[in-house]
Amino acid sequence: MIRPRGLMPSRQAPAEAQGSLLVEALVVSVIVTLALLGTVGVINLSSQQRNRASERSQLNDAIDADLAAIKDRASDLTCCTGVCRLGIAGVTTDDTAPFTQPCFTANRRDDRYFYPQLDSDEATTGSEAESVDALCQEPNQGIISDAVLAQFNAIPVNAALAAAEGTRQPIVRLNSVQNQPGNQNILQVTYTDTAQGGAVVRVARVVPPMARFCP
Repeated sequence: MIRPRGLMPSRQAPAEAQGSLLVEALVVSVIVTLALLGTVGVINLSSQQRNRASERSQLNDAIDADLAAIKDRASDLTCCTGVCRLGIAGVTTDDTAPFTQPCFTANRRDDRYFYPQLDSDEATTGSEAESVDALCQEPNQGIISDAVLAQFNAIPVNAALAAAEGTRQPIVRLNSVQNQPGNQNILQVTYTDTAQGGAVVRVARVVPPMARFCP
């Protein structure tokens, strides 16, 4: 007997089902792969951020240490002789009556370390104090002469700064950046990050204690 065509069993249904399962498996595989790649990317990014944060922390610590050395040296700046200099090695001090020297003490924790305490030669015109007042008002170098500035730039860079890929730019007087009265007596120190293409990470201003005695 001839079976009607409409009643013949379909042979394509199983193949279609298998094809559908294969597509679903591929979709799931792609989704899982993308998820894994995304997770790995997030982990890598998080790790990079942690590493960079640690590097920046090390750089900031190194900058702090380097700045501390500069500030300590700035505390040596004195004009007690009528000429501003870093330290008073070789200068005679006199803290005993009847006081014959303009420099009272070598102790920089004593305010009398910075400014002349008397006129060492009253017979001549002008005094050490007047000379210092004039230096304070001098608009270009002020109390930080070129020689003194060179001494600041000769301060060794903290070893940890180079290790953290940081760089200290040449120390300048602030008036070379902002030309305002008094800025010639202030130092500006700039630090950059070599790993970030020389990006500026900190700009610090150092005011020598001696500057407080300028009129």
